[in-house]
Amino acid sequence: MKPQVSPFTFSQNVPRLMKTLFFFSTLLMASACGSKESNPAPAQNNLPEVGSSQNGVVIKSQALINLTTDAPSLAQHLFRAFWSVAYAASGSTTVTVVNAPNTTMTLDTSAWNPPTIKNAVLDFGYLTISSLFDNNLNVCGPSGNSKCKNAVVQIYSTGPAGAGMWNSVDAYGAPITAGLDSSTPSSVNLNVANAATLETTPIAANLHVWSNTGFLPAPRYDVKVDFSNAGAGSYTTTLVIQYGLSQ
Repeated sequence: MKPQVSPFTFSQNVPRLMKTLFFFSTLLMASACGSKESNPAPAQNNLPEVGSSQNGVVIKSQALINLTTDAPSLAQHLFRAFWSVAYAASGSTTVTVVNAPNTTMTLDTSAWNPPTIKNAVLDFGYLTISSLFDNNLNVCGPSGNSKCKNAVVQIYSTGPAGAGMWNSVDAYGAPITAGLDSSTPSSVNLNVANAATLETTPIAANLHVWSNTGFLPAPRYDVKVDFSNAGAGSYTTTLVIQYGLSQ
């Protein structure tokens, strides 16, 4: 039994045999004068608000990937924007320029290849943060304005009643793991409070902008699901990939 996908609204002609559970989240944060004021979109799927602190990590961007073994579904596109215009104000003797906070992230699914479902440990392929830009690293500390020391990528599941790809009929989940090729994979647990850290990279003192190239190793994560003890039926969950900063 193969995972099925349904097309995005912008394309009604995606082939049914396409095995990609797709896609990406781009998150833009910008406010004039470096202010933290914003107008966030309503929370979806009980996700924490971007900019909030969860388990010591300030969430800067997050992407959703919907997994299912039979229901027509495509990975959801999560887009939140916080906006205003950076500007230059001039006077007779001074010129002030403000560089507005800006965070963007793209999740690449070109190596995401869900397999035919069978009773085995199945490799769903790789999720890669192919681009990341963050020019506001001063969001840590008690007042939320201190330079952060670490860039963090973490993962968890959300949506069903339990962890793993969830079988709602018999109320159990097929365990999910994710990780770098060079490290021991982490269990993907339910909800942000139980998020697993995929990667933590220190931020050099002289850096004031962070990008995906700063992560060592490169942010490319293999996702596997253990269907060894999975009975016949439907399984589903939503994965959340988050980029954040910590003290």
